[in-house]
Amino acid sequence: MENASKALLMAGGVLLGIMLLSVFVYVFREGAKASKSVEQSKIEQELIKENARFEIYNKDDNTISDMVSLINLVYDYNFKKDFNETDCMQLNILLGSVSAGGLTYSIPNNNIDNLLINSSDSIVKNKVLRNNEAVSVYELTSKTLGEIQSDTIPFVGNISSNTYSANALLDDLLTKTHFDGGKTTTYKYLFNNTSIHYNKDSGHIDSIEFVIKINELWEPEWDN
Repeated sequence: MENASKALLMAGGVLLGIMLLSVFVYVFREGAKASKSVEQSKIEQELIKENARFEIYNKDDNTISDMVSLINLVYDYNFKKDFNETDCMQLNILLGSVSAGGLTYSIPNNNIDNLLINSSDSIVKNKVLRNNEAVSVYELTSKTLGEIQSDTIPFVGNISSNTYSANALLDDLLTKTHFDGGKTTTYKYLFNNTSIHYNKDSGHIDSIEFVIKINELWEPEWDN
């Protein structure tokens, strides 16, 4: 009888141990799931936050100042990613149709220094790629369209081609504005975001493209 009681106690102890172990395993698994869920949530929030820095330019009324800021923002982003093509971003800013001779200023999604025309050049801060040539980003703000060889650009927008001749554009700066009695500043040229693409695996933005247009609010008499 005494042996039976001991055996029963031992069996109960084993059963209790198994139950406690099962509870421990369950709690551990649920804790791991919760931890993984929190970590995944943090990653997703960081992704949203990172993409948002570029998505604010997803509009049709960006100014040249916006483009200069974005050029350096993309460069900093790619620099932190060590110019790894898989993780980096391609930025293209089209001054008109490429097929019609328009220029494209870009920040590439990889290190293309070996492809530059001048071997001493490099894509660094405040530099942008133009036809395999590294030029100052401020060329876009300090030179006229004629000086940057953009006089043949077919501008897109709601302004008819009869209103503005190619010759009339030669002396224009991309920073050209009209100041309305201390109230409103109107830029003649705006940049429309025509494409924003996300990496299907990581969810990060991997390319953005803009094209220039004449502001539909611009009045012809403001050119005088």
